[in-house]
Formats: sequence, structure tokens, C-alpha cells
Amino acid sequence: MRARLQTSAPRGTRPAVDLHPPHADHPLKAILDLQTSAGNQAVTQAVGRVLQRQPAKKLPPKKPPTKKPPTTAERLEKLETRQTALEKRTAIIELDLKYRALFGERMSSYKAAVLRISGGLDAAQDGFKKAQEAQARFEALVAQLIIAAGAIGLAYGFEPLLSYGLGRLKVDAQKIAKTVERWENPVLQAAGSTANIYPLAKGGGDTGVPAEVRPMAFLTKNLEELELLNKGFETAFATRAGGIKAADDAKLDALDVNAWEKQYETLLAGLKVACKGVEQMKSNSEVARILERYIWAGWIRGQARILVNMGKGVAVYPTGKPDSKPAPGVSYDIADLGTYIEDRLNEIGVSKMAGVTLTGHWYSSNDPDDWKQRLIRWAYDYKELIGVQASP
Repeated sequence: MRARLQTSAPRGTRPAVDLHPPHADHPLKAILDLQTSAGNQAVTQAVGRVLQRQPAKKLPPKKPPTKKPPTTAERLEKLETRQTALEKRTAIIELDLKYRALFGERMSSYKAAVLRISGGLDAAQDGFKKAQEAQARFEALVAQLIIAAGAIGLAYGFEPLLSYGLGRLKVDAQKIAKTVERWENPVLQAAGSTANIYPLAKGGGDTGVPAEVRPMAFLTKNLEELELLNKGFETAFATRAGGIKAADDAKLDALDVNAWEKQYETLLAGLKVACKGVEQMKSNSEVARILERYIWAGWIRGQARILVNMGKGVAVYPTGKPDSKPAPGVSYDIADLGTYIEDRLNEIGVSKMAGVTLTGHWYSSNDPDDWKQRLIRWAYDYKELIGVQASP
């Protein structure tokens, strides 16, 4: 016993023992050997050193709470929402395609109307040139005609097409484009007829055309304006299509297709009231004759003179509209028209409208005796529409 105690290492000086010796069959055997050779305290210290070298165990990540699967009722509700959204997307796309075409048709109709007016002026120019009148004189008369078109009723219902910048038509078309871009539910107009929302076009309005306008250049500019408005429609519908495509099911489900159809109907009706289209304009030949008659009326007014017998001579003054019964000593005169002008006035119906007979020959007299006064009066009274009928 004493010999065993003497062979034991002093307390606190016992060597460290490796619990994982290279030839150990198992760590437990190494611990038992250590206990036998060095005692329990050595075993405790050795185990502590091993634990210190072990990395701290990481706790497993917390699993999110398991999501409760949707009920059958919830699945059915979601399916119905998606189905409704799909149906509304299809319905609004079909509605947009319909009115996109209708708005485009209106702009095409306006462009055709401007082209018809341009063609009529071109035909009138040919007739005027044959009378050996100067081009500058013709352009001046046409410019005066365009400027006065609203006041004299020539373009009744078509005033925007002969207005600077298309007037009200441009304003209405731009409002339509802005409305189309906002694809969510519209704010509808108050209930009522389109006439209450868009007052009917009336004659007598100012076209806003500058006095120095060149007629054909002016009409070409209005054609360009119409094309730009149509481009605005196309851009607005393209933007709208993108918004509808990107919309989620909730927004599409809330979309009121019927409200949009009413909105479109109101906008289209307003556009039709703002300006008539070519379908409400007289034929090419009729429009050309009407425009030429207006130009000759302006020419006659420019040539007309009033003659006042002063006793010792006759005073000549520019005239206005002749009186039906001129005062004593007062008569009306117009420079000799010449053969071609008389023939032309016969051909386009002026002589018949004025109630005169123009023979077209120097050796035969025109009838009746007051034919000049009648012709001048016609030039001041002439009013004819290029539309098929007046607005109510």
C-alpha cells in the first residue's frame, strides 16, 4: 500500500492524459485507465479540457409556423375572383378595340372633309384662272371666305375644320385621349343628353384665322393637326392596354365595364357634335360649286359700284348691299363681265339664283334691265351650306 502511494504522482503535478490516444480502442477505455493510474480528479480535469475544445453546438433554426392550407370555400372564392378578372379583362379589351376604331373613324372622316374642301377650292381656282384673274386675287378671296366661313354659315357644323388649330374639336379630342389613359373606373358625366354636355355647334362663330392666311397651306396644316390628334388616340389606347395587362385580379375585379361603355358613348357623341364628318357633307362636285359661287360673290362685291346722279355729273362710290328700290338718281353698276365670266356664272348657277339672263355676247343685252343690281344683291345675300342639312 505504501509502495502504491509512493508511485502515484503528487497532487497537482499529474501529467495531462489524452482521452483520445492514437492506439486507444475507445475513449471509455482511456478514461478507465486514467482513473486507475491518476484518480478521479485527473479524470475530471481531462474531461473538462476535452469539453473546452469541442465547438458549441448550434441550435437548429426555428421552423416557421406551418401555414394553414386554404379551405375549399377560400379556394372557390379565389377561383371566382380570377375568373371574374379574366372575363373583365377580355370585355374591356374588346370594348377598347371597338371604340379605338370608332374614334379613328371620326378622325378619318374629318380628314376626308378637309380634303373635300381643298379639292373644291382647287376646282374653283381652275374656273377663276380661266377668267384671267390673278392668283393673288383668288387667294385673297378664298382667305376672306375661310375667315368668314362661320359667320356666313358656309361651314355650319364644320367650323372646326376651317378654324385655326381646329378650335373646339382639338380641345375635345385631347380630353378624350386623357380620359382613355386613365383606365380605372371613370367619373361619369351627370345624367342628361349629350346636347346638355356638349352644346350643339352653331353658326356665326369666329374661326380665329389670321388675315394673312394662305388657304391651301392653312388646310394642309389642319390635316396635320387631325393626324396628330389621331396619333394621340393611338398612344392613349396603347398606354391603357399596358395598364390593364399589368393590373392585378383585385383591380380588374373592381373594373366597371358598363360604366366605361357609357363613358365612351358620351365621348364619341361629343366628338360628333363638336364637328360634322364627311358623311354629312355634300358631294365633291356640289361642294366645289358652292365654294366657287362664294368666291365669285366676293369678286362681284369687290367690283360693284353705286352711281349717284349729282345733276352736273355722276359720282361713283363703293357699294354695299343694294336697296330693293333705289332712290331717284341712284343706280348700281359693275364692270363689264366679259364673255367667259358670264358663261362661267351661267355654268355654276349664279345667273339663275340671281334671276338674270347673261347672254355671254357683247352684241346681245342681258336681262332684265336691272340685271347688275340683281347680281350685286345676290352677291351680298348668297348663303349656302356645304353640309347636307343644317344643325337643329
